[in-house]
Amino acid sequence: MLKEPLDMLLAVLADFEEHGTRDEKKSAIPALRRLSRKLEIQSLELHQQRLMLTAAESASDKEKLSDLNRYSTFPEIVEWSAEILNLKRQTRTLSYQTIKL
Repeated sequence: MLKEPLDMLLAVLADFEEHGTRDEKKSAIPALRRLSRKLEIQSLELHQQRLMLTAAESASDKEKLSDLNRYSTFPEIVEWSAEILNLKRQTRTLSYQTIKL
């Protein structure tokens, strides 16, 4: 019987938790954090990512903006986050803030 991907992942993580050495566990932390952020962002709908983007811009959260740029599956989020990351602090109107009539 084939296991679901989530079941397989949880089994591997449980095995790693039980049998991994302290150094292996320390080494796994950055990769697991990246995977967690990636899964979190990719599971969000477009409007949720837009809200996350505007909140990250308001808070000058470059890490969140970089994560959105790296992991979003929506081209407009990738474009907007790159635009925000590349602009110096100045008065501006971003493409997603423009009202189209």
